[in-house]
Parts: sequence; structure tokens; C-alpha cells
Amino acid sequence: MSTKKFGKKTHSNLTMTERNFTEELLYTYYNDMEGGDDIESIDYRSLIHIITELCGRIEKLEAKLND
Repeated sequence: MSTKKFGKKTHSNLTMTERNFTEELLYTYYNDMEGGDDIESIDYRSLIHIITELCGRIEKLEAKLND
């Protein structure tokens, strides 16, 4: 995904607890004052990417346990 540039931490070199998932998922919230409907949305491609990354990390940990 991302690479380390100019000493900045990117998604690929942050721990899971350091990451801002609200930002990564492009979470948005809209409060409709007239209609009363609150709308929340996320980018599902980003969600699938995060899940895929987590599965890869789990598989690496499982492989270490099996060695």
C-alpha cells in the first residue's frame, strides 16, 4: 500500500493501535436537520483492504506458531 517517505509513518508501518480507522475508512456523518435522517457511510473498499491486511498478519502469526 504505502511506503515510508521522509520519516513519516504510513499505514504499512503503523501498529494497528496507532492507526486512525475512521480516517482510513473515509467515515462520514451527515445530520439532516430538516428531514431528521442521520446518514453515516464508510468506503467498503477500504474496509476490505483492512480486513485483508489483518488476515495476512494473522496468517504470518499462525505460521510462526507452527514453526
